[in-house]
Amino acid sequence: MPTQTRQTSRGEPRLAGVEWLRLIACLGIVAFHAQVPGGQIALGGLPAFTILTVALAVRSARGRRWLDFASARLRTLLAPWLFWSLFYAAISCYIAHEQGHPVMSWIQPSTFLIGGFIHLWFLPFALVATLLVGVFAARGMGTDGTSSPASTLAYLPWLILGAAMIPGATFALERGPIQPPILGETWPAPFEQYLSVIAGVPLGVALSLIPSGDPRGWGRLALFSALTIAVCVALIFTGHNKIAIPDLVAVATCPIAWGLPIRADERTLRWSRLSYGVYLLHPFFALIGYKFIMPHFGSLSAAAAHWLHAGAIGAMSLAGTWVARKTPLVRVV
Repeated sequence: MPTQTRQTSRGEPRLAGVEWLRLIACLGIVAFHAQVPGGQIALGGLPAFTILTVALAVRSARGRRWLDFASARLRTLLAPWLFWSLFYAAISCYIAHEQGHPVMSWIQPSTFLIGGFIHLWFLPFALVATLLVGVFAARGMGTDGTSSPASTLAYLPWLILGAAMIPGATFALERGPIQPPILGETWPAPFEQYLSVIAGVPLGVALSLIPSGDPRGWGRLALFSALTIAVCVALIFTGHNKIAIPDLVAVATCPIAWGLPIRADERTLRWSRLSYGVYLLHPFFALIGYKFIMPHFGSLSAAAAHWLHAGAIGAMSLAGTWVARKTPLVRVV
């Protein structure tokens, strides 16, 4: 088995905890969109995916020419965003036509920031965020696994910034520019979505500056968890839990996944490679599920119906991604 399949593009070993958490995070987002009970916990997959996306991007950028790094990010994020925006735009036009509306009636000003479907907002957000932090990483921001005080503490300012941004984003979401709230929202899309994960950007940078899969980093990971969990718990106990619950899930799981010294084997990588496609494809399979599967769950309780629907969407998304990766679509999933 080739060793390179178990390494990142920078030659660092891929960790089983990180790879499995990426897939579980995407399946959590599927469960949230299927409206399962306890959806805020399932939504923890979104900030977890953000933290890991940024952390891995910083690792990839470190020591490289920024233009090389930017070119790779454009292929990874911009090309799929354009492709799937066109795909979902065609579906939206069809749905509008079937409902008797003008085919382009679904287009809003925010569409040009989001893409063809609401979940695609994450791709341009991740592109901009990782390109910005990549500027610092490409200049040699911090090193991994060294003993110098500067490198050992390099993660700390980013951790403090990320921890402070959790309540900052929470209060911004609660007191947004739309007053009174429209349909429970105080910010228009995609700005509400941006705020919900913005703390994950500095937290991802902080995580990238801590040795992964290495006992030398466990103390720093413990501090990472302790500080961010304390912030989230304080917000929850004071009734500000809009993003604190998802963030609590993320900051409790990401350091564990980052610190486990278990390398990913080929079986793990076969599953984890499906995570991106699951995120991109699941709204398509959700539409199929609502039309052809949910009507058969009428005799079940609402909770059971939503869980079964989430399971069906997740299974179809995994299978669809596996098939797509056997075709030229591999470049966009």
